[in-house]
Amino acid sequence: MIIYCYIATLSILLAEYFRFLPLGAKIKHMMSTINKSIKVVRSNRISDHWKEVVLVNYAIEILKLVFYYLFFIMVILLLIVASTLFFNIFFDLKIMTMVEALSNPNNWILMTLFSFSYYYLRGHFVRKK
Repeated sequence: MIIYCYIATLSILLAEYFRFLPLGAKIKHMMSTINKSIKVVRSNRISDHWKEVVLVNYAIEILKLVFYYLFFIMVILLLIVASTLFFNIFFDLKIMTMVEALSNPNNWILMTLFSFSYYYLRGHFVRKK
């Protein structure tokens, strides 16, 4: 039963984390940067010198976005570890039990259902500003 509380808690934490992140805007920005760099490479009207200058700037911009996504993934892992340690300390469970709970595909489905129901209930009961 504690495992299901752990899964529900983790689902709610991650759902709130996803809700506050501007992922859509970052993905659009990355795709537009990639499309611009492809257009520059394919263009015959731009000299190779200017292609080198512009593509370095595009590469730096893409690298910044990749590091942003890496930070995003690291925070997700930190939330998983923090919730695991919380449940390990307060409910005296083994960490291996938590790892087994997260590696079970049935629990993934359960986490998805918890997240969707949390979003539904949150949207139904929380006032929009």
